[in-house]
This record gives sequence, structure tokens and C-alpha cells, in this order.
Amino acid sequence: MKRRKMKKTTLLLFTLVMLMMTIPKVSVSVPPEAVQGLISTSHSKNVPSKTTAIDMEWSIPTGYTGYYYTLFAKTTDYTQFTFDEDSSEDIPVIEDPFANYNHTGDDASYYFYIAPVWTDGIPPEQYGPTSSYGPIIIDRTPPTGTVIISPKPSPTSNVTLTFSTDDAVKMRVSNLGIGQGTEIDFLTSMPWELEEGEGVRSVYVQLSDIAGNTSNISDSVTVCENTAPQIYKNSQQYADSTKIVAGLSIIDFEGGLLSLSTTSENLTLIAGNTFNITGIGWTENGNLYNINATAGETIPLSFTYDGLAIENLEPETISITVNDPANLSAICTLKIYLKGDLNGNGIVELVDVEKAFYFNAGLYAPSALESYIINTVDDDKIISMDDLRDIFIRCMGL
Repeated sequence: MKRRKMKKTTLLLFTLVMLMMTIPKVSVSVPPEAVQGLISTSHSKNVPSKTTAIDMEWSIPTGYTGYYYTLFAKTTDYTQFTFDEDSSEDIPVIEDPFANYNHTGDDASYYFYIAPVWTDGIPPEQYGPTSSYGPIIIDRTPPTGTVIISPKPSPTSNVTLTFSTDDAVKMRVSNLGIGQGTEIDFLTSMPWELEEGEGVRSVYVQLSDIAGNTSNISDSVTVCENTAPQIYKNSQQYADSTKIVAGLSIIDFEGGLLSLSTTSENLTLIAGNTFNITGIGWTENGNLYNINATAGETIPLSFTYDGLAIENLEPETISITVNDPANLSAICTLKIYLKGDLNGNGIVELVDVEKAFYFNAGLYAPSALESYIINTVDDDKIISMDDLRDIFIRCMGL
């Protein structure tokens, strides 16, 4: 009896084992790992590019069989994103390990998001970690900028180029034309040699930004031989008191150390004593005044002489001479008159009153000299009754 019971028990255990082996296994869904080797084959991360087609690739996770959710999103929409049941709604799935997007419209910056999804047909889907790549910057706008040649005009072919730009990083500079020359890093300034010879010379510059967009700029200058400085007065001069103040301007196209001297037939001119020169940069040097001039820059100066004997004043001329380093010079003359002295004899008399009346009545037009002198009230060269009255008062000694 005992042996028979053992046989029945052994048979029962064998039957249970066989049943367990034949029962189908129930699958348990496990979330997949993140994709590996996510990279753009068309763009580098955070580097502007004018390429509008974005291509992405990645490696299939180990042991993974399923599909992917992907999204190209502007950085203005998302800087972080995670795929889940809600965020993946209406987003199509892909099965291949690559994706692409063609940008249209204005310049933009993108992020690419991807998550692998596993399902065995039994909801819900199992989402793997969301991976991202970016920013992917698309830049199709050419850089802007300027180039300035100095000095202008130039006495030689050796000049300085000054550059400005919004986002150029490379440039080509040439005397021949746009796009010529070796590409170099963008500089704010550089010495440059123009084409030899006198005349109008041009410099052509092509600017390039990081994305490879280009734009073209240029500037021109007249090359001429060393020229004498220029000096000119800003207005005619009159003496209403013992002091005369004259405004003048000087320009030298080559620049360098300029010296200024004065002479007069009847006046004693001693620098820093009887006369003074003021203005930006002028310094006294013996009986001269000096200034270190910038090429092509207009330099103001004010000439002051104090000590005129008005009661004995006769028409007076002061000559002001400016010399450049090559000893080329220019001369400006200051003619000093009493206001209202129409004939320039040093006194205001009845004949001046008479002429002023004729001018004011329009009976004849004044000469250039007389038109300056007759205007005694203001400097707009308009002959008025105020001018006539002032000349009469001066003539009468009132």
C-alpha cells in the first residue's frame, strides 16, 4: 500500500511540472534605454550655419524593438521637452534611426528631441528617456559693415583701413575687386598699400560670418603728391576797440608738425605778448606757434591782437603763414578796418555816410569789400538803416 501511494504522488508531481511547462509565458514590458550616439550630420551644435536642411542620426538601443517619437522645435517654443502620453499625442512615430527637417522662413534656432518607445501590443506604451540635441542655429543673413580709408586725400599709397561689422569673423581685402585676396580673420584696422600712382584708388572688402554668409563693401580715396597746407579766415575783420579777434581754419592733407608765423608792416607781433593763437593743440614756440596735425583734419585757431590805436588806425594787413614738414606753405591775410570805413582810409567820414545812404537806398550795389565794411551792426552783410545810422553816429563822433 505504501509503495502504491508513492507512485501516485510521483505521477501527480510529474503531471504538474508538465502543465507548467506548457502554459504560455506572460510578457512583462520594460521601458527601453535612451538612444545612443545622437548627432546631426548637417550641423554642429551651437554653431551658426546657412544650411537649411537639418539631418539627425542615432544608434538603436541595445535589444530594442519598437519605434521613436521625434520633434524639431524652435528654441522660442521649447528649451526642454519630455515625451509622454500627453506630449506625444498627434506626433507621428518613425521606425528608422534617422530624421530630417527642412527649415523655411526667417533665421531660427532649433532643438531636436527623441524618445524610443516599446510596446508589445498591450497598452500602455513604455517610453524611454527623452534625449535632445541643440541648439541648431540657422543663419542666412549676410553680415553688415564698413571700411574707411584714411587719410583722405592721401599723399602716398600707404594708408590705414578701419573696419566695423555686426558679426563678420573673416574678410578678404583687395585692390582688384570683390572676393579677391586671401581670407583673413576680421580686423578692426590694418595698414594697407593701395595701387601705385596718383588718382582715385579703391579698396574692396568681402565680409564673412560664421555661417558662411558674405557681403561686399568698399571705399575710395584720391592719392595725390605732397601738397601745401591750407589756411583760410572765417570772416572779414573790423576794429571796434583796441582788440581784434579773428577766427581761422587750417588743414594739411599729409599731417605732421605745422608751424605758424605772423608778419605786419606797422604792428609789432610778439607771440604770447602782442598776439596769441588759441585752438585745439596749438603751443607757443619762441615767436611761432606749432601743432601736430592729423592728416586731413580741419584745425581751428583764433588769432587775437590787443593794443590797436583806434584813433590813429589806418587800414592794416596781418599776414599769417603756415608751414608743413616739407616746408610747403600757405598765407592768409587779415585786413583790419574800422567798421563803416567804406574807402579804407582809416577814418569814418561824411563820404562814408553818403555811400552808405546810396547803398541803403539801392542806388548802386557795393563791392565785396564795401559790403563787409558797411555792415556795422551785424555780420549778415545786409545793408540796413541800422548800418547807416551807426556810420553817421561814428562820423559825428557821438
